Amino acid sequence: MRKLASSICLVILLLSLSGCTHTYPKETLADSIVEMCKKEYKVDIKAELIGNTLAIYIPLPSLFDITLRVNKESQTIIQNVILSASRVALSTNAKIEFYCVIAQDARMPEIQIIVIKYITDVKRAYFLDISRGEYFKRAIFDINVNPQSKKEKSIKEMIKKYEIDPAMQEKVIDEFFRSAPLGLKDFGYWQGRFYIKNITLPEFLAEQIAYRVRMKFREDDELSKIFLLKQIQGSYKKEADEKVFFYIYFDIKVNEILEIIGTKTEENEIFKNIFIEVADCLYGYKFKDFDAVKIYDQNNSSKLIVTKDQIYAFKRGRLKMDAILAGI
Repeated sequence: MRKLASSICLVILLLSLSGCTHTYPKETLADSIVEMCKKEYKVDIKAELIGNTLAIYIPLPSLFDITLRVNKESQTIIQNVILSASRVALSTNAKIEFYCVIAQDARMPEIQIIVIKYITDVKRAYFLDISRGEYFKRAIFDINVNPQSKKEKSIKEMIKKYEIDPAMQEKVIDEFFRSAPLGLKDFGYWQGRFYIKNITLPEFLAEQIAYRVRMKFREDDELSKIFLLKQIQGSYKKEADEKVFFYIYFDIKVNEILEIIGTKTEENEIFKNIFIEVADCLYGYKFKDFDAVKIYDQNNSSKLIVTKDQIYAFKRGRLKMDAILAGI
């Protein structure tokens, strides 16, 4: 997954050097991408502008190889489509802030690959304003089970118990269970319809933090030997008192052999690495529309709350890691 994500980001980075003139008007934007992919890569896609987000769907003849990894042919197709999306997004008068590419195996559309990028990051890469390594991290890349397919499967199983006419079943599902997604985790394409909404920068950052942490604990040789990341979730919420927080919930286990030791040092190591990704992300974007970040261990009552001022002080060298971790 890391290799595919890095390849996709590199393609976009190289592409951005081609320029940013307004070649594709908003009115024909989606059609332009469809036509470009068909003409240049012989790939049939669907595209739609939904709010500030350009949505693209790629149906693939096959997505995974026998080892359940994304096969090379699919990687190439996804990269080519993203190349087209970036070219158009950088050369249009449409107010696009994000694009979301969804790839599915035509034989098994319940499984999907989702790539979400922030157009400003693509432009900053064009001006060499961010490093290549940082640019690779500025994305959401996920392989998951299509949320809408899961929802409809559950509803259909429930409705069957009441022996409702199939036409009525479809009407009920269409009227009450096919609505815009609440969050990025609900994004997808199912039975001819995009389930995508207007993306906000804060929710993108919350999901990006989760992605950064996920990659760090899975790809870092030392961390992956000691810890097993089972789950991590990020969200951004305004509370009743008008204060705004990022919430990070994680389920990270210590290797069973090492679990016997069970030291405070291991807990600190987990929080330290999560905090580093939080700080790098929020400070890197110079994002300040929040009061604090709350990091929770779902296995116990441990938590770490760091304020915006603490994060910025840490990144500017005015606050040490020990002072941050003292808050656990």
